Amino acid sequence: MCHMNFFIALGGGRWKNAKNHGGHAPHTDKGETTMPQEMYDAALYYWNTGISVLPIRPGTKQPYERDMVRRFSHSHPTTAQLREWFREGDAQIGIVCGPISGDLLVFDFEHRAAAASWLAATGLDTERFPVVHTAHGTHVYVCTGHQLMHQTRATLAALDGVIQVETRGAGGYVLAPPSLHPSGARYELVSGVISRYQIPILDDAEAEQLISQAQQLGTPVAVPVVPTHPATPYATADAWPLGIPKHAQHVRQIGDYWLWEFGGGVLCLGAVGPTGEIGPSIRLGHSLGAFLEDLDQHRERLRQAIAEEQAREAAYQYYVEGLRERWDEDED
Repeated sequence: MCHMNFFIALGGGRWKNAKNHGGHAPHTDKGETTMPQEMYDAALYYWNTGISVLPIRPGTKQPYERDMVRRFSHSHPTTAQLREWFREGDAQIGIVCGPISGDLLVFDFEHRAAAASWLAATGLDTERFPVVHTAHGTHVYVCTGHQLMHQTRATLAALDGVIQVETRGAGGYVLAPPSLHPSGARYELVSGVISRYQIPILDDAEAEQLISQAQQLGTPVAVPVVPTHPATPYATADAWPLGIPKHAQHVRQIGDYWLWEFGGGVLCLGAVGPTGEIGPSIRLGHSLGAFLEDLDQHRERLRQAIAEEQAREAAYQYYVEGLRERWDEDED
């Protein structure tokens, strides 16, 4: 069973001999190896427990394709993709954070000792928190609807200019056991279970307690908040002033603005208020076909609406590129 193999691997077992398992085992300076079957078993386990995964290029922390984080923040990969990446290929495993993985938020500590003291001082029952040892630090997994979960990356504390603890949320990812860090150290689960259905769910007050305690590990860094100013500077006749629906999909945050997708391919760019409402936004298109047919027209209207604000133009460029790729895939 893949589940058993996976937990044996995470419990400290090491594949030492590639010949015993077939295929190629990536090597590191520290002599660690990871076997394709081992990676595939782990990836399939995560997938079966509701966690979205993506392939990481060996020896790096980067996905094979730069848009994979966005793609797999909104849909899980197929089993065929898992086989291609992890059994037939040599990819390491990345876990996608945010709503796609059950509102997953990961605390990333630079040093293990800091993580240990933080866990002991939170005042919460942390025994069920999944804890992963990285090369020198620690990842701690929780699930929460706290607004910080909607931030791709947030620094909570720094010391002498060095980040001591930060978080990964929607639009972010972390390398996961039994992957290898670029240094050759293995990511190792030391407690808890990484499963969408078993990671503890925290309410806002509990999440704030963790955040506040983490900020004491160095010079506190203010937790980023969702922008509260209206989006009227770029409203047009095509503006769409309505509350952001619960079933709208968050695509990406660029600067102070969210680029999000409403059902049926309707794309909007806007600033989200403190209660989740969205100000007037640009309605970019009603379908991929209509969007691409009128690309120049929409581009000009958006340019006029957002003027010289580079962050918002960057958001537009980012999503246009993604649409082109999706369109090309459909054509194939």
